[in-house]
Amino acid sequence: MAHVMGKPLVSHFSEEQLQNLLCSTHTFKDASWINRFVFRPYWKWMLEAIPLNTPPTCLLGLNFSLNILALFLLIAKNDISSASSTLPWLYFVCSVLYFAAFTLAGTDAAGRYLRRENGEIQTAREPQATSNSAPSPYASAEYIDRVLDSVIISIKVLFLFHVLGVGGENLSYSAAFAMLVLVTGCFLVQQWEGFVTGVYYSSFFLDSFDVTVFLAFLLKSYFGGSLTWSSLENFGVFGTSISAARLVSSLFVAGGCLSSFKCICRTLKNSPNGLQTVPFLSLLTLIVSQATWLLFPGVPNVFLFLCWSTGVIASNITTEIIFGRMTQSSSIRLNVFSILAAAFAIFNLLGLLGSSVGQRKAWIVFSSFVTVCHTVTTVRAARDMITHLLLAVISCFFGHAGAIFAPVWNQLKKKAK
Repeated sequence: MAHVMGKPLVSHFSEEQLQNLLCSTHTFKDASWINRFVFRPYWKWMLEAIPLNTPPTCLLGLNFSLNILALFLLIAKNDISSASSTLPWLYFVCSVLYFAAFTLAGTDAAGRYLRRENGEIQTAREPQATSNSAPSPYASAEYIDRVLDSVIISIKVLFLFHVLGVGGENLSYSAAFAMLVLVTGCFLVQQWEGFVTGVYYSSFFLDSFDVTVFLAFLLKSYFGGSLTWSSLENFGVFGTSISAARLVSSLFVAGGCLSSFKCICRTLKNSPNGLQTVPFLSLLTLIVSQATWLLFPGVPNVFLFLCWSTGVIASNITTEIIFGRMTQSSSIRLNVFSILAAAFAIFNLLGLLGSSVGQRKAWIVFSSFVTVCHTVTTVRAARDMITHLLLAVISCFFGHAGAIFAPVWNQLKKKAK
């Protein structure tokens, strides 16, 4: 595998890291009334329809697949610049896919939460996991769930872009990129807080964003091409001069900043010393590098690749935070893909990528490369966890079988003598 600055793009996992990952613990606190009074009751109701022994990876895999399918449908059938698809059924189908994916992911999370309450999964209130702790089959699901969420959060932003439109008279490319940065940054800060303190808080901003995307699909399926960002700018709220677009954007920015600020304040309060700031340095490097592309006139041709690669690299940074917490790692290195994004931006600033056609081809290669490397990293971790878990289960089985048949074997040996 390729190396950058002497560091492998795909990490190798030690036996100790895998053991810590499988025996990882954390505390979850519900800080969002949407999650508490809307999402969780619905997910608990769905648990009655889905057996508790359903493999978590099956639900999470379906969740991710449905989101990817909805994104492919929008890219194939909808023009993101005008958001005026003549196929109203497209947005309704996407709303159904989105709701189904949301249901599967939430039901899986609710099932693991219920098992944790019943004592089937170790919580952070119990003694810290050690090398002798029994691996939990749900720890791998915790890891896979958060890694997939770190990618899906960017896909949700792309959904909103296809509904509102980006470019022309709609959202500017700079505003759209800022929206992507705000949402992915909020999710990263949430995971960073969990890494430092061991406590994960649900986010009212991220929960409300889920609701917003679903409602946007439904409204788009009803109003069709007439619902765009430009139409919101021309629509006054309650007959005032304040446009709906300005009100929505103000609430969005205020909600995202407040959510991140609360996470940072809680983290500083609970762990004033030894904070890990490297993830923020990686994120800042990524944001500045990707933002330089907005200065060039060819950005409409590469904007989707820009957003996708930004989401994937932000997901990789978040994955390192998640992995660091679950393996009890004391430090996180500077993200390699952020360095690659910076080098890619420098090449473009120096004019080494040529025309807009050359930039588009370069973006296709770069986006594919970071996607494949990130996929290999996360899949390898999941594969190693599952393999390690199966070996632990087999070993436990033979251990119990030996304890059961040992007295019989000893009795037979005595009779033989």
